[in-house]
Amino acid sequence: MLSESNPASVDDRKAFFERQVKAAAMKETDRLLATVNKWWPEIQTLLATRVTTAKVEAANTMIKTSRGLPAGSPNPINYQSRILLRSAAPTVA
Repeated sequence: MLSESNPASVDDRKAFFERQVKAAAMKETDRLLATVNKWWPEIQTLLATRVTTAKVEAANTMIKTSRGLPAGSPNPINYQSRILLRSAAPTVA
């Protein structure tokens, strides 16, 4: 589905996917289908625009993991500086 750009082809592939899931008759595939159906509007937006929030999610993960660094400081200025330095390092190197 993700490789298609034509909406009709995406619908055909989704229908094929649904048939395969029903034929499998497994709890795991049923849950996968439920997840795909729940997120279908977002998936359609991705397929139409090819825009994701991957960079934002990566930045949020980096910020969350920097909280757990040893020798952390309760000082908000130092915390902000540490986040900025960690996010700038990959772009400079």
